[in-house]
Parts: sequence; C-alpha cells; structure tokens
Amino acid sequence: MKRDKKLILKILRHVRDNAIAGKLLDVPDCASHDSNAVNYHVILCQQAGYLDAVTERGLAGDRVTGIKPLTWQGHEYLEANHDC
Repeated sequence: MKRDKKLILKILRHVRDNAIAGKLLDVPDCASHDSNAVNYHVILCQQAGYLDAVTERGLAGDRVTGIKPLTWQGHEYLEANHDC
C-alpha cells in the first residue's frame, strides 16, 4: 500500500482535535478511504512516533483498537505541514 500524506494529516488532525487525556480515541472514519487503509496509516503514524495506538494481533495482521493523544513529534509534524 502506498503512503498517503493527506490521509496521515487527516488522522493527525482528528486525533489532535478530539483527544482527551487518559481516554482512547476510536479510529477515525475517513469516508474516502477504506478501513484497511486508515488502519495501515494509523500504524505508520505510530511507527513514525506521531501517536501511540493500541493494537491487537489477528490473522489479517495488526488492527488498531484505540488511539492515544498526539506525541510532541505528532504536533511538530502538523505544524511543519502548516496546520497550526
């Protein structure tokens, strides 16, 4: 699957705008992308250090079950992409 920078920014904005300390967020519903693409990009964001996600391992691979608030790096990435 190809990395989609617009989807990554959409996910990070969703997390930034909806995060509540101590609570997990659901995986965002991005109507223009299927759930597998969104799941893949949340995991990419976690690998990059932009956020922390809770995953469970299944037969089809890791599935994101919740997202924690953005890390410092996640905020920096949004700001670097002119999204303050």
